[in-house]
Amino acid sequence: MALTLKAVPAELEGQVLLRGDMNKRRDAKLTDIFRMTPHPSTKQADQITLTWSDNPQRTQAIQWRTSTEVPAGAVRYRKQGETEWQEVQARTEELDNISTVNDQLIHRHTANLRGLTPFTDYEYEVGNGEEDGWQPGGTFKTATDKVIPFKFVYM
Repeated sequence: MALTLKAVPAELEGQVLLRGDMNKRRDAKLTDIFRMTPHPSTKQADQITLTWSDNPQRTQAIQWRTSTEVPAGAVRYRKQGETEWQEVQARTEELDNISTVNDQLIHRHTANLRGLTPFTDYEYEVGNGEEDGWQPGGTFKTATDKVIPFKFVYM
C-alpha cells in the first residue's frame, strides 16, 4: 500500500521519511528493521520455482520473480523434441516489502500448465510473452500414471 504525504511541517521539508512495518506497529525500533538485498529484482526472471498445482501427472506450476518493469509474464512449453510451443499467460502479483529499501516492490509471476501427458519430458521458457522477451528455462518430467512403490525415511 503506497502512502502519499500531501503536506509536511516546514521543519520536516527535505528530510527522509522512515516508514515502519505495519505488522510491527507496536515496535518502536528504528534499527535493524531495514535491509539491502544483494540480489535486487531485474527485468530478467530469477527465483524460478516449479511445483504442481493439482495432479502431478498432468499439471506443472511455474513461478518466478522480476522487477516491476515487467508488467506481465508468460510461459511457453513443449514436449522435448517437438518444435511447436504452447503458451500460457501468468498471473502477475505486485509484492511490497517495505523493509527492503533497494527492492521494495517486485512482481511475482505464476503460470499453471494443465492437460500435460503423464511421464513425459517437457522444456519451458519464461518471459513477458513478447517475441524477444523469452529467457531459457529448463526441463521437467510429469509423474507417471502407474503405481511405483517407493520408500522414504521420516525423522
